Amino acid sequence: MSTQHSNSQTSEISACADEREVLDRDELLQRCLGNFEFVERILDRFSEDFETKLDGIRELSKSREVYQLHQLAHQMKGTAANIAAHRIQACLCDLERSIDEETWDSLDLLIDSLECEFRGFQKVRQTPAQANTPSDPSKQGVADHE
Repeated sequence: MSTQHSNSQTSEISACADEREVLDRDELLQRCLGNFEFVERILDRFSEDFETKLDGIRELSKSREVYQLHQLAHQMKGTAANIAAHRIQACLCDLERSIDEETWDSLDLLIDSLECEFRGFQKVRQTPAQANTPSDPSKQGVADHE
């Protein structure tokens, strides 16, 4: 029974770590000085804009518009970094590198991977946040400064 409980805890910890790679809510909340409503607005805006920008990336990659494609990927990478969407950020970094190197063969795969990461982000985004109980005790005072 103790082993089952231990395995269950390990799975929960692993799932939390994976979710933080997709979207680190604690990091974003800290950046937003504990303002939960602001965090939600930021995440809503990111979600709304992302699909349009992903369509733009697809179109620009078809026409091989290197400069515009690089600019859009770079902008999206910065936004993902700002909201602590680390896996999307990493994917966009790979995409940006592929654009710079003009490795067009891998570009479609990277764009598909980016879309997959965004679906993962949406899934994590829709799960209830543990926003009122930060996992790091040092962050507990952040929400008090609203």
